[in-house]
Amino acid sequence: MNKIEEMIKSGKVRTYDQIFQELPLERQARIKELVRYHQAAMTIRQMRKSLKLSQVALANKMNIKREVIARAESGRHNVTLETLYHIAEATGHRLDIKFV
Repeated sequence: MNKIEEMIKSGKVRTYDQIFQELPLERQARIKELVRYHQAAMTIRQMRKSLKLSQVALANKMNIKREVIARAESGRHNVTLETLYHIAEATGHRLDIKFV
C-alpha cells in the first residue's frame, strides 16, 4: 500500500468522492453541469490541435468569428448544437449525441 492509500485509510486524507458527497446537492449538480461544458471544450480543442489548426484557421473554415471557437473551447459557455455540428464538419468528424 502506498503512502496516499495509507493516509486515506487512516482518515488523514479524504478522497475527492468523499468531499464531493458532502457538498449540498445543488452544488453537486452545478459542478456536474460545468464538467459537461469543460469535457466538450477539451474535445473541441483536442480535435482542432490534432489537425494543427489555429482557432483562426478553424473559424475561417466555418465562416465564423474566431471568438466563437474561443468561447466553445473555454468551457464557460453553452455552445449550440448547430455550432457543434459545424465544428465536427469542419474538422472531419461526426457529432454523435447519445442518451444513456
